[in-house]
Amino acid sequence: MAEFNAGIIVPVAWGGMTDYGVAHQLLVPFWIVEVKNVKETVLAKMNPEQR
Repeated sequence: MAEFNAGIIVPVAWGGMTDYGVAHQLLVPFWIVEVKNVKETVLAKMNPEQR
């Protein structure tokens, strides 16, 4: 399965074959967020490297 839309965040892909020999690593973007005074501020969005 190359990509699957779980309907939760974004479509996800399985990776890790090159690094670990088995594709058991979920490749999904993640966000670095600062919360101050009950307000979220997105500082960065990190996208996984797909090889």
